[in-house]
Amino acid sequence: VDTAVGRQIELFDAVFDVVGVAGDVMYLGAAVPRPRDIDVYLPIAADPSRVVSMAIRTSGEPEALIEPVRSAIAELTPRSPLDWVAAMPTDLRRGFEGPRFYTILLLAFAGSALLLTAAGVFALLARKVAGERAEFGIRRAFGASRIHVIGSVVRSGVLLSAAGLGLGAVGAAGVTWLMGSSLFGVARLDLRGPVIAGAVILLVSVLASLLPALRATSVHPVEAIRES
Repeated sequence: VDTAVGRQIELFDAVFDVVGVAGDVMYLGAAVPRPRDIDVYLPIAADPSRVVSMAIRTSGEPEALIEPVRSAIAELTPRSPLDWVAAMPTDLRRGFEGPRFYTILLLAFAGSALLLTAAGVFALLARKVAGERAEFGIRRAFGASRIHVIGSVVRSGVLLSAAGLGLGAVGAAGVTWLMGSSLFGVARLDLRGPVIAGAVILLVSVLASLLPALRATSVHPVEAIRES
């Protein structure tokens, strides 16, 4: 960085002195990543432009400076209207409106998928517990603890979800490979997302299995032996 200051560069058939080095320009706007290319800042007199952007830092309310800035610009350059004015928080909110909408939409679909997963696991285990009511009661009669019965029901739910996750992982790997070969910037192998999603689904499966498991432990041994 220090070696660049004081040197000269040639741009647009003109030679300029390097007076400083700025940081990388990472974004185009508030939420659009910018490619890693070279940016050069030139004096306005050396490179006139029809549109000039200005940023003003203030410790007070930004809206209170709009009219004074408009009047100052009108005095300096009467033919240069102030076209668009906004406070930085407002500009940032506008820049993130699109990404925020798609994030909320994605969360809604993900929440629906988790809700369907929990409902499916609960329905299957509730049916299993209802069909094996006598068996669970006999297990309790022969000394099986509540923890053992709960564990067996929860284990069934986790194994059911794990089987579905295995099939889904195979399909997701195939789709990711196809997308990685045809789309730019899509990694063919990124385990962070699938691992986190699988852990969340397994946790939801455990929670959905608890109520049927508690119902299985509520069967009285005497009633179970009478039903069998």
